Amino acid sequence: CPQYSECHVVKARREAQEAELVVVNHHLLLADLAMKEEGFVEFLPGADAIILDEAHQIPDLAVQFFGVSLGSRELSRLIDDTRASTMGFAQKELHRRIDRLQTALRDLHAQMPRKEGRHELGDLAISLREPIDELRLAIAELANALQEFGDASVDIEKVHGQLVNSGERLALLVSEDAWDGLRWLEINPRSFRLNLTPLDVSSTLSGLIDNDYQAWIFTSATLAVGEDFSHFTSRMGLANVTGLTFPSPYAIEKHGLVYLPSGLPQPSDFGYTEELLEKVTPLLQMTSGGVFFLFTSHRALNVAGKWFQTHKSILSGRKLLKQGSAPRDDLLRRFRAEGNAVLLGTGSFWEGVDVRGPALTVVCIDKLPFASPADPLMMARLEFIRRNGGNGFTEHQVPQAVLAMKQGAGRLLRDQSDYGVIVLCDPRITSKNYGRTFLQALQPMPTTDDLKEVEAFLKKHEPKGAVA
Repeated sequence: CPQYSECHVVKARREAQEAELVVVNHHLLLADLAMKEEGFVEFLPGADAIILDEAHQIPDLAVQFFGVSLGSRELSRLIDDTRASTMGFAQKELHRRIDRLQTALRDLHAQMPRKEGRHELGDLAISLREPIDELRLAIAELANALQEFGDASVDIEKVHGQLVNSGERLALLVSEDAWDGLRWLEINPRSFRLNLTPLDVSSTLSGLIDNDYQAWIFTSATLAVGEDFSHFTSRMGLANVTGLTFPSPYAIEKHGLVYLPSGLPQPSDFGYTEELLEKVTPLLQMTSGGVFFLFTSHRALNVAGKWFQTHKSILSGRKLLKQGSAPRDDLLRRFRAEGNAVLLGTGSFWEGVDVRGPALTVVCIDKLPFASPADPLMMARLEFIRRNGGNGFTEHQVPQAVLAMKQGAGRLLRDQSDYGVIVLCDPRITSKNYGRTFLQALQPMPTTDDLKEVEAFLKKHEPKGAVA
């Protein structure tokens, strides 16, 4: 490339090679490790030590990184880019092949399951074989047609490479001879995505990490279940590691309280979310601060949103903010500014949210955050563990749920002066043997099922002059 020496990417790599400290995201680090493993030129420098913060994300990120996927939105953009790059060519056959690819993509989408969510490809691959084959052929024909124009422009060369890559991924996604993993579909209202996901990346990660010349340090508030790091180390393929836990810098035994509402029905019972809200909303009269309601499903989130619309008086003038009504960052900005708002959230609000001070004094978690048993990826992982002689529930589902709960509960105390109550509404906390594991993960924060104790705790910590 004639502009090689002036390329900003090349300059950034050169600066990284010369630096003593380099800060990168997880994706870039995994990409660099994988390229070194394949014998390609590294673009990050060799380092004496690699420190990964928020390391609890690495196993799931690696599953995505080392998997294969191809989505309808990606192909639609590629079709648009191909049209734009060939607009100046009066080649009827070329434009016919572009149209054929667009039609093939549309036909495949039309034959996808109507139900949103994740579906194991399995038997669906049989019913989708014909439209998938047509899509593969349309991609290959268009790529072949573009090959003879590759020297005409950089844009054509680029889309040609993307078409070839898309065809290779699609072939791998539907091939029964490909490497072991789960083939599944993700269906959204206006798009779909085909996925091939490895069920275990521990050996891959171990091969990338295990060397004799680097120190690896993994940090996160949610690496261990209690003092036990085995769930993380087994997923990472780590051996001979030293695990250290450190007490919180905050006096959580004094500034935090776990409230377990009694008398709630089972989480699967009809009307559970409404009863939960009836039990928990009295806390709105006990604090002048804001409240997070964290839900484990969008269905429960929407039920709560409708419930508050018909019980507006309970808010006593507080602003109600609901996930989906505005971008996440806007909702958080408004929540902080209000100082006593009620926010209903799921998914992304469980992690990476930082609200300090009295703007957040109560975090309510509706259910223990177990992954859906109907999720084909979860079912496949549990079956993988069973085939290897393990117990999927105790070895995977419970530790994953405990760590997810710790992430949600961790939204509460973010500073030395913060205080507040974590409300765990799921009755399985006290009725199931595994419930103790969840409570132990929140120690040394004290626990109560007495609403009067909650009221006394909040009254003790409320700023002077504040009125709940």
